[in-house]
Amino acid sequence: MSTFQKDERIFDAKIDKSTAVSMVQEYLSHPNRLTLGDGQTLKALVVDSDDISALVDLDAKAYMVLFSVSDKDVGKEPSEQRFTTILAAIDQDDKIVTTELRNKFKPCPSDCHNYSEVFEAE
Repeated sequence: MSTFQKDERIFDAKIDKSTAVSMVQEYLSHPNRLTLGDGQTLKALVVDSDDISALVDLDAKAYMVLFSVSDKDVGKEPSEQRFTTILAAIDQDDKIVTTELRNKFKPCPSDCHNYSEVFEAE
């Protein structure tokens, strides 16, 4: 397992489509990719723009994506739990804004838009 120094960056501010396609294809074939309870690969999480807008209105300096178990699955056996994420704003004092945590995501493969057309075609 990799660990990162506090200021180490593993991303670029903007990437082109071909870079995104190779990154996604590498993830899809990775043995440790995230899977859903039925064994399908979790390809993406779609966030509603209203939820993003609510966080943008907080004058955040950054946003954090936290990995979690779905609130509907807390307390269930691990084999019955689904993973999701929580989106949080980071304020100007480097604190997580806990009054506006968001967890309204639609998982892909159930809601993928044109994902396959963009990232799996070749």
